[in-house]
Amino acid sequence: FISFISNNFIEKIDNKKNISKKTGSIIESENLTIYSHSNRAFLSKIFIYPIKSCAGFEIINFWYLTNQGLQFDREWTLIDENNQAITQKKNSKLTSIKPEINLKEQKMIISAPNMADIEINLIQNLNENNLLSITVCSVSASGITYNDKINDWFSQVIGQKCKLIRKSLNNSRICLRKQFDNSNHERQSNITFSNESQYLLVTNASLNDLSQRIGKEINVKRFRPNFVIDSLTNLNNQNQNHNQNQVYQHYQHHSHP
Repeated sequence: FISFISNNFIEKIDNKKNISKKTGSIIESENLTIYSHSNRAFLSKIFIYPIKSCAGFEIINFWYLTNQGLQFDREWTLIDENNQAITQKKNSKLTSIKPEINLKEQKMIISAPNMADIEINLIQNLNENNLLSITVCSVSASGITYNDKINDWFSQVIGQKCKLIRKSLNNSRICLRKQFDNSNHERQSNITFSNESQYLLVTNASLNDLSQRIGKEINVKRFRPNFVIDSLTNLNNQNQNHNQNQVYQHYQHHSHP
């Protein structure tokens, strides 16, 4: 993804002009500039969702990329007693669970209303013998379970018995959506517990168009994007209109919280 963006959309500008260069496997939300036709667009926000279907965590400065996408994005999920991943469609209380990543201390702090915070070590030292076969979006996957204390905390928050699962580093999960490289060769991408692909991108222009159509302002977080692109309001070409219609149709189909 970064290679594609860098090769096709990034103009490297000297730091003296207040736009830094992208380096290595780090992406900075305020430094990535994308050019489309004669209009300039900016990567204005980056979000990750450490626990699938729970609240997002906004990246303020920079974040790391892995071969599965943004580091720690949807690396955890909650499963029910049938080992099925629990989503907001099944339990809306997931939205009250708020994970925050502390890279310096290598821990995830998780909060919920009327509950004491819990902490989880980011260094994956869980017992691989606890590997469990689960189902995520009707596709088989596997992950490592946590202890009863952690699982009971989540069960109390969402009001149903559940377990917290972390994706095993030794288990590959392949993106089902066909993807192609710059030479138009089909390739496969590894993903975590996300639905179909490593990233989801939304433009503020599409959100503004949607808000006008339905007569009320829509928060970008409703679409759970990883990347939010700004300053595309002048793009009135056919592709932009097509993208705006896709957002509108998606909203109509998923109009519940």
